[in-house]
Amino acid sequence: MAKKVKLEKIAIEVNVLITAIVGDKLEVVMTKRAEAPLKGKLEILNTNVTKTESLDDAAKRLVKEVTGFKKVEVAQLGTYGDVKRKPDDRVISVAYIAFIPMNTFDAKAAGVEFYAVDDLIKSKNIAFDNKKMVEDLKNKLKAEVTYTDVAFKFVEEEFTLPDLQRVHEVLLEKKLFKTNFRRKIVDLVEQTEFQMVGDAHRPSRVYKRKK
Repeated sequence: MAKKVKLEKIAIEVNVLITAIVGDKLEVVMTKRAEAPLKGKLEILNTNVTKTESLDDAAKRLVKEVTGFKKVEVAQLGTYGDVKRKPDDRVISVAYIAFIPMNTFDAKAAGVEFYAVDDLIKSKNIAFDNKKMVEDLKNKLKAEVTYTDVAFKFVEEEFTLPDLQRVHEVLLEKKLFKTNFRRKIVDLVEQTEFQMVGDAHRPSRVYKRKK
């Protein structure tokens, strides 16, 4: 028979890694802690979970509060429950990824800042176990981009093939041959009647994902 364990109060929080492709880098929104412990250290956005909301709802609420977006796709990254992960309390965190299509969110105007994932992984200025969350984010996206639709979550509903290729290259950390890339995704996209002028000032066909 299992031994009875005394019930103790444990806080549940949600961390949300608001994630986007910025230029040629994978980046995440971070904030600086305003109070002790670890005042001044960078941390991932977080919120407590209320009695009346699910974990998913708490994550979506936080994303809306920060970005103003009413609809953002989120996905669970993992659960972090090391006993000593926070020095002042017993807190279990469920981390989420929030996918922001490129060029749609002005972080500066929202009072937050994007940081490059690779820089965060090298940094010694990250609070608690948040660096582990960032590492897990990078590894998860790199593993999933070749066999899931995750790349489409970083572009808008209508996009150019160069932008979609850039997402793949950033997540895979390698350059891709244009012809090979387009051959692989040809059955996943369909061309629209529109064109868009890209960074090279050349018109590119606009595509959308096939339903």
